[in-house]
Amino acid sequence: MSAPNDGRPPWVPAHATGWKSVTQNNGMPVPLPVTDMSTITNPLTGVRVPGPSLRTMVNNLAGTALSAMQHVVHTGVVFAPESVVNSRLAICESCEFLDKNIYRCLKCGCMMKFKAKVEVAKCPIAKW
Repeated sequence: MSAPNDGRPPWVPAHATGWKSVTQNNGMPVPLPVTDMSTITNPLTGVRVPGPSLRTMVNNLAGTALSAMQHVVHTGVVFAPESVVNSRLAICESCEFLDKNIYRCLKCGCMMKFKAKVEVAKCPIAKW
């Protein structure tokens, strides 16, 4: 399998956009995705949808992690009960901001099947 002339590695389809090639120490080109930080790309469909910036997603993750650590210190509890998780995911299912293919929230950027399990996690638009 030979590499295309445009810098894409052979496994990246010709219709893929947003790739640039960089060189590592060994001289081999390595593809890096160049993304618009105001969109989220669904890895299953390749479709870009509006979403939070990378900075917002990092801040959201850090905030949830910090809240979870503080909660664990005070209560010893990390995970929400299964009934709470199921209730949260049911609410997410009906939300217009959920990418149902990968369960990613288009408001906070979180993977909701994971976030819903954290006891202190909150919906970014206060639905749960």
